[in-house]
Amino acid sequence: MLAGALAFGGFVFYSLATVEPVRVVRSQLDRAGDRVCVAGAVRNTANSARAIDLEVHYFDRQGRPLGQDTVVIADLAPGAVRDFKTPAHIITGVADFSIYMNKGRNPYGN
Repeated sequence: MLAGALAFGGFVFYSLATVEPVRVVRSQLDRAGDRVCVAGAVRNTANSARAIDLEVHYFDRQGRPLGQDTVVIADLAPGAVRDFKTPAHIITGVADFSIYMNKGRNPYGN
């Protein structure tokens, strides 16, 4: 019974580690004068080509949202790494950002 529980626990951790088929391998907030953008790269770890929308959200020091961009990455081949960069914007007070991978609606409609 202990071996079964350990095997199940290992499977759960493995599944959680491999559930995201596209990974952000690097990202950084770039500043050029009064303009900011986010640049980085994503890797497709799945066995099939896919398209994703990267949503980049900008925040101030208190965590308040300041804006958002969407970068469309089409036909990312299996194992491929692709660079991305958001358009440069004049947004005052940007201190941090987050990246959300929007892969469309799930089968349940949300």
